[in-house]
Amino acid sequence: MLPVGMPGAKVPSQSRRRSERDADSVSAGASAMTVGRKGWRLTALSTSALALCLVAFALRAYRLDGQSLWGDEAYSVWRAGLPLGELTREGLREGTLPPLYYYLLHFWLEVAGRSEYAVRFLSLAFGLLTVPLLYVLLRKLLRPPGPLCGALVAGMAPFLVYYSQETRMYAQATAWTLLSTYLLLRVLSRAEDAGMDGGYERRAGWSYGAGWLAYAVASALALLSHYYTGFVLLAQAAYCGGVFWRRRRGLVWWAASQALVLLLIAPWLAYAWPALLRTAGLVSRASFPLEAIAQRVALAFSLGVSVSKEEAAWLVPLFLALAALGAAALPMRRRSLLPLYLGVPIVATYLVSFTPMRDWPRYFIMASPAYYGLIGSGLGALWRRYWALGLLASLGIAGASGLSLGSYYFDPSYARFDFRSQVARVVASGGPNEGIVVNGRPEMAFFYYFRGEKPFTMVPRPGVEGTPEIVAELKQFIAGKEGLWLVKYMPPDYDPGNAVGGWLARHAYRLSQVWVENITFTHYSLPSVNMEPGSIAYHTVDANFDERVSLVGYALDRSSAAPGEILHLALYWQAQKDIGDDYTVFVHLLGPDDRKVAQMDSQPAGDTRPTRNWTPGERVVDLRAQPVAADAPPGEYRLVVGLYRPASGDRLRLVREGRPPSTQLQLTTITLR
Repeated sequence: MLPVGMPGAKVPSQSRRRSERDADSVSAGASAMTVGRKGWRLTALSTSALALCLVAFALRAYRLDGQSLWGDEAYSVWRAGLPLGELTREGLREGTLPPLYYYLLHFWLEVAGRSEYAVRFLSLAFGLLTVPLLYVLLRKLLRPPGPLCGALVAGMAPFLVYYSQETRMYAQATAWTLLSTYLLLRVLSRAEDAGMDGGYERRAGWSYGAGWLAYAVASALALLSHYYTGFVLLAQAAYCGGVFWRRRRGLVWWAASQALVLLLIAPWLAYAWPALLRTAGLVSRASFPLEAIAQRVALAFSLGVSVSKEEAAWLVPLFLALAALGAAALPMRRRSLLPLYLGVPIVATYLVSFTPMRDWPRYFIMASPAYYGLIGSGLGALWRRYWALGLLASLGIAGASGLSLGSYYFDPSYARFDFRSQVARVVASGGPNEGIVVNGRPEMAFFYYFRGEKPFTMVPRPGVEGTPEIVAELKQFIAGKEGLWLVKYMPPDYDPGNAVGGWLARHAYRLSQVWVENITFTHYSLPSVNMEPGSIAYHTVDANFDERVSLVGYALDRSSAAPGEILHLALYWQAQKDIGDDYTVFVHLLGPDDRKVAQMDSQPAGDTRPTRNWTPGERVVDLRAQPVAADAPPGEYRLVVGLYRPASGDRLRLVREGRPPSTQLQLTTITLR
């Protein structure tokens, strides 16, 4: 059509112009409605995602300081509190953990302080970041509402909540690996959407290279948080192998990004290489078969660490069924990423090594986002096809997570090792005339809670390392004291000759012993009278138990006591022959009706001298302390002693000429006031 005014041009009729205007108006209106619907959907999704993050934050912030720090958390605080140079050098001694988490925690402590809430908040922040990162990752993989469902499952996951409330690097490492995976998928998606025809790199220019750079930096940060994040990078490499096998454009960029990752972590690897080689020499595959690992990891990823086996048997199949459905419902274009993200780290960790300690599923935590993504895919498929089933399954997931979280928050049987309460008991026990002997490391959880409320000494320590020096230190420290706590790190790496524990077993009277994680808290009482043979408190006896062991004497510090006071009793045993078995020594304080008001049952010398190790003629000193029951009525009570086999309870017979057979020896009577 020629322009109007040109020769031969036709002037459009008025009706035609009106219809064109109407068509343009309808088109504009349709476009506006489309934009409006998209805007509404984006607003709804943004609101839902924000609400989800708030829920995830609430679950992670609730009772953040409700439980005690345990040993590894206390180590994190101690290491992060070192000057940066010493913090770095600690990596050579420790040998298994890279330093990034400790660097970040170092500066965080300077800002936030060292309270339980403060030291755990850094993990909370990374744990919370995991939820929106998983959401944006799943938006590139799944159809709605799969991304929102997957992020919801991760936000409520007891496993992720638990490690978002722990002063360790696991939440941080999980977030960095998730960010790395998202950035990789983002740069690959942009290239694939452009056809990967080789021209995209030229057209995109610096932004394409910046995408790979961001991916490399995130991957390096992950590796500097935990070495096992490398298994997620291995899964990424397997996925990229499939992508570049079909379309080889971009392979050079991926290879360059891997080289950059190595370049970024090279300074630390070069510095820590001797420690890494030392650690590698100690590595051995865990004793668990892969099937058992898969079952335990599925339980942990689904319900965390705070459900019973009976509850798990009913609830875990729901999670597994949704994950299987989600794997089948994955879009063909990205079908392999989540299964690789989940499976490769688990198998690789199994093949390399992990320490089969309590809560060992934490070594597999970096793979958990893929598990929640698969469950989100399954829930999304149900919602799209059968919304009622989708709603029912979502309520089941929420209910199971709530059950586990309730146990985690409130059930002491699922709590972390409680150093906070135990140190409080140590500080509150006895009077001001008690002391504490610490046999262990300065980074023990004990020192996080202990504020010097009682006198203490630490042995061995530089300058006090040999047995004579240790004994001299102990004698000087306990002089004039009425009680003593021994805080001992186990295994006894810091006292291999047992100079501390052995001397106290021979000179102090054990009241109680409590294990908290790998530390023993042993409470001793120190009598004010001399209990050695020849003292006024010593009495000679000749009691033969079954021709195996004899009691040749005893010492008692008092003949009368008030309820709540402590009896100090020293028993002097002698082996008649090779005993061969372990026997428990019992000491009972019996009333007229043979009711026990005090009882001291243990192996001799505070469980440090089992009878199977006695040699014929050897004498063993067995020191015992026992508070008298606070509700014991006044009267005369008999103090009796004997031995029995712990497995059967059978007592050894007391052999004495001219007297009827018995299984216990009465030492004396004690008057309770």
